[in-house]
Amino acid sequence: MIEFIAKYGSNALSVSMILLVIFGAYKWRWTWIWGLFSQILWTVWIFASGEWGFIYMNLFMYVAYTFAHLKWERDRKNGSAEGKPEQEEVEDARRA
Repeated sequence: MIEFIAKYGSNALSVSMILLVIFGAYKWRWTWIWGLFSQILWTVWIFASGEWGFIYMNLFMYVAYTFAHLKWERDRKNGSAEGKPEQEEVEDARRA
Protein backbone atom coordinates (compact mmCIF):
# COMPACT_ATOMS: atom_id res chain seq x y z
CA MET A 1 0.00 0.00 0.00
CA ILE A 2 2.81 2.43 0.86
CA GLU A 3 4.47 1.74 -2.49
CA PHE A 4 1.18 2.39 -4.28
CA ILE A 5 0.75 5.74 -2.49
CA ALA A 6 4.36 6.69 -3.18
CA LYS A 7 4.04 5.83 -6.87
CA TYR A 8 0.56 7.18 -7.69
CA GLY A 9 -0.15 9.65 -4.90
CA SER A 10 1.33 12.55 -6.83
CA ASN A 11 -1.45 12.15 -9.41
CA ALA A 12 -4.14 12.52 -6.74
CA LEU A 13 -2.29 15.50 -5.30
CA SER A 14 -2.19 17.18 -8.71
CA VAL A 15 -5.94 16.77 -9.15
CA SER A 16 -6.55 18.03 -5.62
CA MET A 17 -4.48 21.17 -6.20
CA ILE A 18 -6.19 21.86 -9.56
CA LEU A 19 -9.57 21.63 -7.80
CA LEU A 20 -8.29 23.97 -5.09
CA VAL A 21 -7.47 26.64 -7.69
CA ILE A 22 -10.88 26.22 -9.36
CA PHE A 23 -12.71 26.40 -6.01
CA GLY A 24 -10.75 29.51 -5.07
CA ALA A 25 -11.55 31.19 -8.38
CA TYR A 26 -15.26 30.70 -7.73
CA LYS A 27 -14.83 31.83 -4.09
CA TRP A 28 -16.35 28.60 -2.84
CA ARG A 29 -16.82 28.82 0.91
CA TRP A 30 -15.05 25.53 1.66
CA THR A 31 -11.98 26.16 -0.51
CA TRP A 32 -9.56 26.42 2.41
CA ILE A 33 -11.01 23.37 4.16
CA TRP A 34 -10.35 21.49 0.91
CA GLY A 35 -6.79 22.87 1.06
CA LEU A 36 -6.33 21.55 4.58
CA PHE A 37 -7.65 18.15 3.48
CA SER A 38 -5.18 18.24 0.58
CA GLN A 39 -2.36 18.87 3.03
CA ILE A 40 -3.28 15.69 4.88
CA LEU A 41 -2.90 13.86 1.57
CA TRP A 42 0.44 15.62 1.01
CA THR A 43 1.62 14.53 4.45
CA VAL A 44 0.71 10.91 3.75
CA TRP A 45 2.47 11.06 0.39
CA ILE A 46 5.59 12.69 1.86
CA PHE A 47 5.92 9.93 4.45
CA ALA A 48 5.14 7.17 1.96
CA SER A 49 7.54 8.41 -0.71
CA GLY A 50 10.27 9.78 1.53
CA GLU A 51 10.26 13.09 -0.36
CA TRP A 52 11.24 15.06 2.72
CA GLY A 53 11.96 18.26 0.81
CA PHE A 54 8.20 18.86 0.59
CA ILE A 55 7.63 18.79 4.35
CA TYR A 56 8.44 22.49 4.79
CA MET A 57 5.99 23.50 2.10
CA ASN A 58 3.45 21.16 3.63
CA LEU A 59 3.76 22.67 7.10
CA PHE A 60 3.58 26.22 5.72
CA MET A 61 0.46 25.39 3.72
CA TYR A 62 -1.29 24.01 6.83
CA VAL A 63 -0.77 27.42 8.44
CA ALA A 64 -1.67 29.39 5.30
CA TYR A 65 -4.91 27.48 4.64
CA THR A 66 -5.93 27.74 8.28
CA PHE A 67 -5.44 31.52 8.32
CA ALA A 68 -7.16 31.90 4.93
CA HIS A 69 -10.17 29.91 6.10
CA LEU A 70 -10.46 31.91 9.32
CA LYS A 71 -10.19 35.18 7.38
CA TRP A 72 -12.84 34.16 4.84
CA GLU A 73 -15.18 33.08 7.61
CA ARG A 74 -14.66 36.37 9.45
CA ASP A 75 -15.22 38.34 6.22
CA ARG A 76 -18.29 36.27 5.39
CA LYS A 77 -19.83 37.00 8.78
CA ASN A 78 -19.03 40.70 8.38
CA GLY A 79 -20.58 40.75 4.90
CA SER A 80 -17.52 41.85 2.94
CA ALA A 81 -17.40 41.33 -0.83
CA GLU A 82 -14.84 38.51 -0.70
CA GLY A 83 -16.70 36.50 1.89
CA LYS A 84 -20.40 37.04 1.23
CA PRO A 85 -22.72 34.41 2.59
CA GLU A 86 -23.75 31.99 -0.13
CA GLN A 87 -27.39 33.14 -0.10
CA GLU A 88 -26.28 36.71 -0.84
CA GLU A 89 -24.17 35.46 -3.73
CA VAL A 90 -27.21 33.71 -5.22
CA GLU A 91 -29.29 36.89 -4.85
CA ASP A 92 -26.54 38.99 -6.48
CA ALA A 93 -26.41 36.55 -9.40
CA ARG A 94 -30.19 36.82 -9.88
CA ARG A 95 -30.00 40.62 -9.97
CA ALA A 96 -27.25 40.61 -12.61
